[in-house]
Amino acid sequence: MRFRAPSQFNDIIRQVGEEHRVPVAESEQVVSEQSTNGIVGNGLVLEHVHLSVDGYLLLAKSFLLTMAENGFIAPKDQWPWQRNKSDDAYREMAAVTDFDSVSAFIRVRILTNSWPFRESNAGVSQFNATTELERLAESFLAQEITWEQAHVRLAEQYESAGNSLKAAREYRALLKVTPYNASPYLRLGRILLGLGREDEAASAFAKSLKIERSFIASYGLGYVHLKRGRFAEAVRNLRQALEVAGGATREALLETRHLLAASLAGLGNYAEAKQEAEAILNVQSDHEPTRDLLKKIESANTSRGN
Repeated sequence: MRFRAPSQFNDIIRQVGEEHRVPVAESEQVVSEQSTNGIVGNGLVLEHVHLSVDGYLLLAKSFLLTMAENGFIAPKDQWPWQRNKSDDAYREMAAVTDFDSVSAFIRVRILTNSWPFRESNAGVSQFNATTELERLAESFLAQEITWEQAHVRLAEQYESAGNSLKAAREYRALLKVTPYNASPYLRLGRILLGLGREDEAASAFAKSLKIERSFIASYGLGYVHLKRGRFAEAVRNLRQALEVAGGATREALLETRHLLAASLAGLGNYAEAKQEAEAILNVQSDHEPTRDLLKKIESANTSRGN
C-alpha cells in the first residue's frame, strides 16, 4: 500500500546525513528490537503506519540518545542524566487518557474496515459501543461534541465519583492542547490541593495567573504559601485574591481573610493581623477559627511587649 515513502528513503537520509556529518537516529531499528521476533506489530503500531503511544516513546528516546551520544546541546559527558525520568513518568506527562486511546481504537477500526483494506467503507455509526467511554468517544468522532467537551465531561464524572486522579489526567490532557486556557489549570489545582499535592497545585495556580487573574488561583497560592511558612508571599496572594473576589461566596471571603490574618501574624505584623481578625468577627462573631486566631495574636503581641 503506497501510503508512505518506500524504505529506500531511509537509505537516502542516511547518505545525506553522512555527507553533511549529521547523525541519524536509527528509530526503525529501535522499534524493531522492542517488537516480538523483531517484527513491528500491533504492540507499537496502531494500524500499518502510525505508532502507538509506547511506539512514540521509543521514537523520542532514540532521538534523545542519538543527540546525547553525539554531543548535541551539551558535550556527551555533561548530559544531566540525573534529571531523566522513568518511562511511566513520561507516559504520564504525555497526558494521553483512556478516552484518547478508545477514540484512537475506534478510528483504527473504521480505517481498517474501509478501502483499501475492504471493498466497502465503514463509518462511526457502525461501531457497536458497549461502554460509556466508547459512547462518548463515538459522539466525539461523530462530531456531536468537541474533544474539549468530552474531556471536561469525563473529568467532571470522575470528580463526582471521587476518582480525583483520573479527573486530574483529563485536565492535564486539556492543558496539552489548550495551554492558554486558565480553566483547566484552576480545576487541576483544586484537585491537586485535595490530594495533598500542594507544590503541584501551586504550580498549576501560578500558570493560570499568567493567563488571567482569578480568585481561585490567588487563594490557592496563598494557602500553599501559608502552609509552607512563606508568609510574605501568602499575604501578597491573599490580598490579590480579595481584589478579584467579585463572585466569591461569603464563606470563601471569610476564609480568605482568616488566612490573611494568619499570614500577617506569621510575619509578626500583629496590629494588622488583629485588625483583619476583628473585621471578620464583625461580620460573623461566631467564626471559631478566627476567634482562636485572635486570642493567639493578642497573646503573641503581649509576649512581645506591645
